[in-house]
Amino acid sequence: MTSVIPSQEWWTAEEIAAGGLADLPATRQGVDALLKKQGWRGDPEHARRRAGRGGGWEYHWRLFPSRAQRQLLLHAKGAPEPVVRQSRDEAWAWYDALPQAVKDKALTRLELLQQVEALEPALGRYLAVETVARSSAAGERTLWSWLALIEGVRPDDRLPYLAPRHRAAARRGRSLDCDPEFFDLLKSDYLRLAGPSFTSCYRRAV
Repeated sequence: MTSVIPSQEWWTAEEIAAGGLADLPATRQGVDALLKKQGWRGDPEHARRRAGRGGGWEYHWRLFPSRAQRQLLLHAKGAPEPVVRQSRDEAWAWYDALPQAVKDKALTRLELLQQVEALEPALGRYLAVETVARSSAAGERTLWSWLALIEGVRPDDRLPYLAPRHRAAARRGRSLDCDPEFFDLLKSDYLRLAGPSFTSCYRRAV
């Protein structure tokens, strides 16, 4: 299972204030008030005394609000690439033509993401993703990529964007035009009384 982790995991109060992160105070005093109110230092897994010169405390990014966590993850190594998305009408038209087996996969993905969203208010998005990944066959990296697919999409429009997109399926719907002159040349050669093979006729035509 591959995790997406920010380049900086532990932050001092000064770094948090200067970080410009969503929903976090921009002053040292504001950060101190927030961490006291939320009891960050009472969480030994995510708060620790800073080693080395100066001492003090530092705090793990998982304590941050969901939007701040997401902001860090967007800049993390291995974070999903931005998605080029179809319009709503195009997505539904494409989805309606899919086999039921593919639609079922989209529904399974949607249900897993709904579990993430149900846990997010209590755990934050990162821990919610981690929790769902542990209890399902989908890895954290996969869940993050699915979340990227539906970023900004209305809840009732998510299914088309979560359906697997196989390149082979797209290719099956294409047809290639054949040059009429080439086809006539190939046909006339192949229909000769000598009965040449199609392969030899094709080679002569090209």
